[in-house]
Amino acid sequence: MAKGVANGLRELRQRYSLTQEQLARDLNVTRHTILALEVGRYVPSIELALKLAAYFGQPLETIFWLPEEEVAQLRAIAQKSLPASPSVLTITTPAATRPSAMTSESTTSARTEE
Repeated sequence: MAKGVANGLRELRQRYSLTQEQLARDLNVTRHTILALEVGRYVPSIELALKLAAYFGQPLETIFWLPEEEVAQLRAIAQKSLPASPSVLTITTPAATRPSAMTSESTTSARTEE
């Protein structure tokens, strides 16, 4: 089974004709950090991953993802371990954590796989 986080950072960066140096400067990290991410030697912190997603205006899971074999194995384990759950998961987050929110709380629905 393949392990680790895969990513499409190099392809995304190249799509926008950015150098590693430009991207590193914009995100306040080193060029070496960008290189290490692109070749899979480094898995970013949640903060850096979220910054990259925001920078490119892309959902996080379109930049970083788990290999399909690992996802399948985790889903099989979860089916045995988790109690039956609804097909829609509701997540409520405080508006203060999201600058664009207009109300004190916002509800987001995410479809879960059964």
